[in-house]
Amino acid sequence: MTPFRRLLSYVLRYPGKFLRGLACVIVTTGVSLVAPRILGLAIDDLTKGVTAGKLALYGTLLLGVAVVGGVFRFLMRRVLTGVSRDIEYDMRNDFFAHLQTLPLSYFQTHTHRRPDVARDKRSQCRADDDRAGGDVRVEHRAGVRRCSPD
Repeated sequence: MTPFRRLLSYVLRYPGKFLRGLACVIVTTGVSLVAPRILGLAIDDLTKGVTAGKLALYGTLLLGVAVVGGVFRFLMRRVLTGVSRDIEYDMRNDFFAHLQTLPLSYFQTHTHRRPDVARDKRSQCRADDDRAGGDVRVEHRAGVRRCSPD
């Protein structure tokens, strides 16, 4: 099994969370596209003559767009980061379950007669797992940054 297919099997365990995260990405992007349109209307009204009421309306609309965008950006990051941590947790549990299925002879032959080598192997796997989880989160954040106006 390729590493991508193995990772995909973990990703597919959380389709609802991924869909919620995707919905937040879409809403955040849509909201970020509304602000320039509002600003354009305000500038157009400046050439026609604007009242204090219209300026207040445009200011309130821009503030509302910023608040809605901020809320959905927060939700997007919270949901997608939570999913990546859930996947990391599942990977660790599956790895530990696999270690428990190995016979004792495996650890006796692969430790080179040093008891701390088995612990070192687990530490190396843990470090690799941490690094992989971090890579997933970094790639997720990079993808989010490509899709959102941050």
